[in-house]
Order: sequence, then structure tokens, then C-alpha cells
Amino acid sequence: MLTNIKLSLISFTFNFFAVFFLGMLITKIVSIFGGPWIKADLSSILANHHGISKLLMAAVFIFVPLFAFDFFYYWFHRSQHTMPWLWILPNTTTGLFLSPLEN
Repeated sequence: MLTNIKLSLISFTFNFFAVFFLGMLITKIVSIFGGPWIKADLSSILANHHGISKLLMAAVFIFVPLFAFDFFYYWFHRSQHTMPWLWILPNTTTGLFLSPLEN
């Protein structure tokens, strides 16, 4: 039990810093190649809307990425059940590499 808690804390900490530094690296690479291809200035987009329209636009910016992530994660997980070699990829709950025999 204590080992699982330690592994979870280590995984969470590692993932946090890995994502942070990966984001910094990607930002640097994108700026070297001339910046992003698509820019979305959310403050100006939301400034053109008022009342319920502004609330709906904010909901779109929040929920569409969540649904997109969930959609692709669902199909990835489903494909893991049909293609066992996908289970070799890092386990998101522990952050460790697991072989198909360990599952």
C-alpha cells in the first residue's frame, strides 16, 4: 500500500515536471520555426459576445477539448484490447512501463 502511494507521488511529480519542461521545449521549437500556424485570441473572441452567448462560447472552449481528448482516449483504450502490443506503452496510473504479462 505504501509502495503504491510512493509510486503515485513520484509519478505525479515526474509527470508534472516532464509536461512542464516538454511544453517549454515545444514553445521554444515553435518560436524558432516562426511561431504557431494558428492563433486564437480568446479575449478578443469572448469580447465580441455578451450575456448567454459569452457563457456558451466559454463552455465551448472548455468542453470541446475535453470531449476530443475523451473521444481519442476511448478509441485508444479500445484498440489496446484488440492489439496487445499497445499495453507495453507507459501505464498512466503508475507511470511505469508494464508488459502484457503483468496486467
